[in-house]
Amino acid sequence: MVAPTSKKKQSKSKSKSKPARLIQGVLIVLLGLVMLIVLGGSKDEIENATTTTTTTNGAGSNTLISMGHWDWHPMVRTQSGPGWQLWNATAPMILVDDHTKWAKCRWTTFKATNGQTAQMCVHYGDAVSRAIINRGRWADCDILTQQFEETHPNKQHKIYMDVGANIGACVLQMLFTTESPVIAFEPEPMNLFCLTNTIMRLEPRYRDRFLLFPFAVSDAPGTTQIQAQVGDMGNAFLGDVKAGDKDKRKDNNEEEEEEEEEKFKRSVQVPVEALDNVIIATAGEDIALMKLHAQGHECQVLNGMPNLVTHIHAIHTEIYKTSLELQGCSSDAYMKQLEQAGFEIQHKQKFLLDEEQQGKSEVLALNKNMK
Repeated sequence: MVAPTSKKKQSKSKSKSKPARLIQGVLIVLLGLVMLIVLGGSKDEIENATTTTTTTNGAGSNTLISMGHWDWHPMVRTQSGPGWQLWNATAPMILVDDHTKWAKCRWTTFKATNGQTAQMCVHYGDAVSRAIINRGRWADCDILTQQFEETHPNKQHKIYMDVGANIGACVLQMLFTTESPVIAFEPEPMNLFCLTNTIMRLEPRYRDRFLLFPFAVSDAPGTTQIQAQVGDMGNAFLGDVKAGDKDKRKDNNEEEEEEEEEKFKRSVQVPVEALDNVIIATAGEDIALMKLHAQGHECQVLNGMPNLVTHIHAIHTEIYKTSLELQGCSSDAYMKQLEQAGFEIQHKQKFLLDEEQQGKSEVLALNKNMK
């Protein structure tokens, strides 16, 4: 016969097990927090992302850190290239650069045309950012939803592509007002910081439809310099724009040179790719609408996508005489390129805001072969 254990001894044994389980639970929580910080960034970095400090990867380097690969869509030919990786939406993209290593969001409320709202990371002292703060959105994006719906009858295979996404005003408009995938391209590092911080705060149903390529689009792979205009981060030019502008000005003097230096931020090196190198043109997967704002580099963008362009129903693009000439093209040459690719201009809106912007217009070009 087994002697019974006293109740007093049983009680003592149970009282010892409770603190042990409590300590074990605390250790598990602490381990989870450590893994969160190591693998995905701190809670402040992911959810608030107000200020991020990083170290440079070698003297004078300009590197964008992204968090790996993302097998997302059958049209994606490759997920990485020299100096870039497809952003996989696990953490905001962080600029590593001595001059701009402090990146800060100014959070405001974005409101799409259908009333859907989201918190948006915008710049301080930037034209587009100010408009979003004051009006809730960037008005130039409003027309895109209508153009998108009208240019492609098959709603199951409609894609919106944004070349020159800036901080994401048009990206948000299209994510909120359609149910289609959105593929975006943006090279400017500070714009990428704002855009990816915004996307990280979206619900998965929006975030999972978004794909971001962090490079400049051109006619061949490589690297180049990008220079954003002070007070207008969307007005970012590829190459040595200041040098090109000097060649076009007559009676140049030192005072004009100093004024020109103040117009642009310090140049940053960014990767460059041609669209046909990264996007596969496949039957049944068409681009219903491409927004093409490349600040004068539009001719090179078209040259780099002879295959993809046959699968684009419509292109909403900017034609800006001054910017095109700085990039070695012209308004007439760009219009001719569109026509040779099978497009015809259906809508043209001119902007004559001031003397500098004369010759600037927004156009919608429709692919005659895909009607």
